[in-house]
Amino acid sequence: MSDQEEYASLADNISQVDVLEGQGHGMTHKCTDNDGQSWYETCTRWDDGRAFAFKVDTKAADYPYPICTLTGEWSLIPAPNHTQIAMTFNITAKSGLLNRLLLTIMVALFINVCDRLLNNWVVLMENNVAPSPPQANSELLPRII
Repeated sequence: MSDQEEYASLADNISQVDVLEGQGHGMTHKCTDNDGQSWYETCTRWDDGRAFAFKVDTKAADYPYPICTLTGEWSLIPAPNHTQIAMTFNITAKSGLLNRLLLTIMVALFINVCDRLLNNWVVLMENNVAPSPPQANSELLPRII
C-alpha cells in the first residue's frame, strides 16, 4: 500500500504517480489523473508496513478540483485470521453552493473508485500480482464504512 508509484496501476482514476522528493514522512509526490490534471501531495504520517497519510496541496493555483482541504489515510489493521484495509478521507469543499454540489457528485463517484481500489489491493496482496483491469460486471469485495 505504501508504494506510491504502484498506486497508479491500482487506482483507475490515476494515470501516474511520481515521487518528487523524500521517503516516508515528508515525502512529496505528484498525482496525475486520466484527464492529465495533476496535483501534489505530502506524506503526513508514515508507519512502515502499517499506515500512511497524506495532505493534498489544494492551494496551488492549478489545483483542478473544487476542494478546500483534502487529507487521506490508508492503514492495515490486524484482526484474527485476516487483515483489514482502512481508507479514510477528510474533504471540505471550497465555498459556494456550486462547489458543494460538485463535491457531493465527486464523492458519490469516488466511492466506486475506492471500492475498486480496495479490491485491487486485496488481489495484489493475496496473489502478489497486479490485478487485471476491472470488468464492468466484476463483483467487489465487501467494504466497511
